[in-house]
Amino acid sequence: MQVDKRSIPTNIIVDIKRLIVELEKDNIRIDRAILFGSHVHGTASEYSDIDVALVSPDFTGMRFLDNQRICKTTLRVNRWIETHPFTREDFLDSPFAQDEILKHGIDVK
Repeated sequence: MQVDKRSIPTNIIVDIKRLIVELEKDNIRIDRAILFGSHVHGTASEYSDIDVALVSPDFTGMRFLDNQRICKTTLRVNRWIETHPFTREDFLDSPFAQDEILKHGIDVK
């Protein structure tokens, strides 16, 4: 089951938008931010993380390093957010991005 954006708790959308603003203050341009995973499938519990795909021309394509770069900012906004950084090219080439994130995700930006 997939839920629509109106069913997502407001604080989750607000926190993702706040994360985008904070990352852009750190000179990381965000082209797209897409919520996916349990919150979109309607299976989230109180302990579920908040999966967010972030697409930026400022990421290196090395996910570990990109996550390390944005970790402090993400934790300041909401410790439950789990970021999945992609370059534009990696996002377009990723089967996971195409089959899960784009197919089921909810665009926040």
